[in-house]
Amino acid sequence: MRNKGSLVWGILITLAVNILPLGQYASADEVLFIASDHSTGYNRNLFKLWIDADKNGCDTRKEVLISEAIVKPTKSTGCKLVGGKWISRYDFVTYTDSTKMDIDHLVPLAEAWRSGAWAWTNQQRMEYANDLAIPMALNAVTASVNRSKGDRDIASWLPSDKKFLCDYLKGWVTVKAKYKLTVDVSEAQIINKYNQSCGLGYQTKQIDLSPTPTPSPTPTPSPTPTPSPQKIVFTPWASQFDTLSMTQAALDATSTYFGKVSPSNDYEITIDPSITIADRYWITSALDYANGLFTNIQREKIKVFLGTTHAWSKNTLTASNLWVGDRQSPYPCSQGINDAYCAEKNLVLLIYSDIYAPNSQYRWDFGRRSTPAHEVFHTVQFALAGPNVGGDSQLHIPRWLMEGSANYFGFYVADRLGFDYYQTGRNQQVNTNPAYKTSIPLSEYDNFNSDPYGIGQAASEYLIASVGFEKFLNIWKFTKSESSFAEGFKKATGLTIQDFYSKFESARNSMRIGS
Repeated sequence: MRNKGSLVWGILITLAVNILPLGQYASADEVLFIASDHSTGYNRNLFKLWIDADKNGCDTRKEVLISEAIVKPTKSTGCKLVGGKWISRYDFVTYTDSTKMDIDHLVPLAEAWRSGAWAWTNQQRMEYANDLAIPMALNAVTASVNRSKGDRDIASWLPSDKKFLCDYLKGWVTVKAKYKLTVDVSEAQIINKYNQSCGLGYQTKQIDLSPTPTPSPTPTPSPTPTPSPQKIVFTPWASQFDTLSMTQAALDATSTYFGKVSPSNDYEITIDPSITIADRYWITSALDYANGLFTNIQREKIKVFLGTTHAWSKNTLTASNLWVGDRQSPYPCSQGINDAYCAEKNLVLLIYSDIYAPNSQYRWDFGRRSTPAHEVFHTVQFALAGPNVGGDSQLHIPRWLMEGSANYFGFYVADRLGFDYYQTGRNQQVNTNPAYKTSIPLSEYDNFNSDPYGIGQAASEYLIASVGFEKFLNIWKFTKSESSFAEGFKKATGLTIQDFYSKFESARNSMRIGS
């Protein structure tokens, strides 16, 4: 079901669009930028309609109708709606036949195009056209009123019922702000007119493209130019290099290995009904993408459990005679305090209890957006090497590698899906992580208390950039075939693990770990 009545937490997959956190209307400091419309090139077919985002058999149009019905219809085969009652938001006419209603984009597709969508990808335009996260982005309305509105903006069309005026304007500025769409001068005048009386919470500001005038400088002797420091391009196993050069080499090697990606939903998923439509969409998109990257590796079909509370995870997994994590814990993979994400050979658990807590102050940061792919990668590790046994076994794979590689992969997938840039996640996990202010050898990051994630991510980048992604995966494959992590690591990379530790510590300053 789509949430309605107030803004809700949720994200959509984008590449170039910076999405504002949802949860409340923006503060008075928020700005909508004024710019001229892009008036050419629009074609409605560039915005794909309608999709079944959560794969429940009901497309976006049906989801809106079900959500807005004041008397709920029944659903028959193919999500055919039978019965039900609706009130058109724009003119308050009552309907009992949903086929007589249009689904209106509050900010019309053509207006979105003029305001910035002309620069988006088809994927981004599809996301916009089917946005269920903002309750008023899509509305079930009288067909004739919708067609009378057409593609007009708020300067040339507003609902006739003044009781609905402020809600309409709030929805308009919220959609524009979320997608960083500009407003033209006439729109800005309407927003400024109603800003205070409707509590819109936005200022408008002209984008100034003119150069800043500068006074004529007083002649001074030309100083001797200081040469810019030359960036050192990464080479395998180097000790000095530019950090971005290494991370880009790793990302390029990973993309080369995977080639063209065909997302796969060949997994079982159980979803807590409290998960919003928007969140189901981006999470399953990440799962599909990550799962589709490893169709060449023989794995059992994974079971995914996606929930909002630890009680739900306990009850659901227990009913399925399953568990994940320490069996002495009160909840699967958790003490019941914060979010829980974990995996076993063919099981993935994603519990976003912090996000869905009442009055939550948490948000969908890049770390959380990386978790679906992170946990899928653990299932790949287990498929290649088997379960990771205790530290006293020759088969034990250090935590820095198990978790750091999953961290790397999670951010790689999230970057490819446009949630944010890979470097954003790296900055948080590696560069600015206070856990790494004290220099402790990589080899000692073999437990969860030591925070193996970020430093292991940097070490994974170093490995992948040096040997490529296939040989990197072979570390797990050969650990199993050689019955030894040390021997498997050497066979896969050409280095003993001790030689690698030595090279890593020599290169550590170039990786900006804890810098």
